[in-house]
Amino acid sequence: MGLEASIRVFQTYGSSYDSTVKGLTLTGILICAGSTSLACYGVLKELPLGEALPIVLGLILLAFGILFGAYLFAPRGFGLTSEGVLVSRPVRSFIIPYREIVEAKPLDRLTWLGVRLWGSGGLYGFYGLYHLAHIGKAWVYATRRKHLIYLKTRVETYVLSPDPVEKFLQNLLQQLRSGST
Repeated sequence: MGLEASIRVFQTYGSSYDSTVKGLTLTGILICAGSTSLACYGVLKELPLGEALPIVLGLILLAFGILFGAYLFAPRGFGLTSEGVLVSRPVRSFIIPYREIVEAKPLDRLTWLGVRLWGSGGLYGFYGLYHLAHIGKAWVYATRRKHLIYLKTRVETYVLSPDPVEKFLQNLLQQLRSGST
């Protein structure tokens, strides 16, 4: 049972890809498929089929695992629940509790000057832990580089990419003011 099924989500928001994420995702898939194909061809050319088959299957599973694993943790959308802001992913969705949020504001454009500490740098989005110029350490769950939300909690900082960003922020601020914490 997913988190979305166990908690009441009263507003949902998509998270559309910008052209950069589309291009990086397509490039990543093509590079992974191409390099796997070349490696499999090389193995099949050099080894007898009986010896090559387990290696080829391993290479294919590795490529699939990389692509599918990245997809599973990428943001798919966002929601406002009775408890907080939902970051929806195919696996391990989570909630940022309203009671922890100390600041919420629009972020027109994210500067990518910084370091990705752990996560994806464009394959299905930008997500994971980053150290960004002018923000510092932040958990990023974005499928585009513009029109974002900056959320500061007592412990963490988040950058999110809900669609439409203005409506999300308006409804989030209303929740925070109404004391649904």
